[in-house]
Amino acid sequence: MARDEFMEVASVYDALPEPTGIHRFRLDHSNRALVRLYMNVLGGIKKMADFDIGKGKTIGLYAVVLGVLYLVIGMIEVFGGAGDAIPGDLLGGLALVVIAVTFLNGVKRSFFGEHIGLSFLIGGLFLAAVFGILYLLLMGANGLMFLLGEAEEFSAVTEFRPAIWLFILSLPLAYLVRVVTKEVSF
Repeated sequence: MARDEFMEVASVYDALPEPTGIHRFRLDHSNRALVRLYMNVLGGIKKMADFDIGKGKTIGLYAVVLGVLYLVIGMIEVFGGAGDAIPGDLLGGLALVVIAVTFLNGVKRSFFGEHIGLSFLIGGLFLAAVFGILYLLLMGANGLMFLLGEAEEFSAVTEFRPAIWLFILSLPLAYLVRVVTKEVSF
C-alpha cells in the first residue's frame, strides 16, 4: 500500500464517530493489519476487552458437548428415530441439526475469548429454548387432552421429546453465557 493510500484510509478511520470503533477494521479488508497497527499507535481505537479465556474454554467445552448431542440426536430423528425415546421426525430432527450447527459455530471463537463466539452461543440457546418450550407446550396440551377424555392414552415417556431434555441440559450454558455477557460492554 502506498503512503498516500495509507493516509487516505487512516483519515477515513479518524473521521468516523466514536461509537463505530468496533467496526473500523471492516472498511479495508486487504490492509487490515496495517490500518490496525496505525490506529493502535495513534490510540484512536478502543478495543473491546475480551472475556476471560478460562471462562471461554469452559463455555466452549460445554457448547461442544451440547452441539454434538444436538447433532447426533437430530440425525437419529432425521433417519427414522430409535424406538420410543427418540421418535423419527424429519423436521424436528432438522431443527436439532440447525441448533447443533449454531452451537458448534461459536465454539472456536469462544475458546479464544472472542465476543463473536458468544453471539452464536446465544443464538443457539435461543433456538434451543424455542423448540424445547414448544415441545413442552405440546406435551402439556396432549396431557390436558387425555385428562379431558379427548385422547385415549398419554405416556409422559413418549411425549418427553429429546428437544425438551436437551433444552434442560442447555440451561447451565445459558447461565455461564449470562455471567460472561454481564461483563461485556456492547
